[in-house]
Amino acid sequence: MRFTFDGGEFDVVERPTFEEISVVERQAGLGAGDFTDSERMMSGYLVSLRRAGVFLTWKDMKALTPADFEEIEEPDPTEIPDSTPGESQ
Repeated sequence: MRFTFDGGEFDVVERPTFEEISVVERQAGLGAGDFTDSERMMSGYLVSLRRAGVFLTWKDMKALTPADFEEIEEPDPTEIPDSTPGESQ
């Protein structure tokens, strides 16, 4: 999965390291198991941005809104296209 932020495109980190999670937990002041759904989403974006060289803090993320991030829909590789090759539309 990919997302956009501030004009750039980024890959969502699917398997953050213990170190990455612990840094976020320290900044948030609570354990990842206590995160709300939106905080879990924020932490995923935060780790993804940090890996890409965009260094925001938990406080920075809390000041943003979901509208600042846009998921990029990627085509399903198993989906069959609607039209047949050679068929005019």
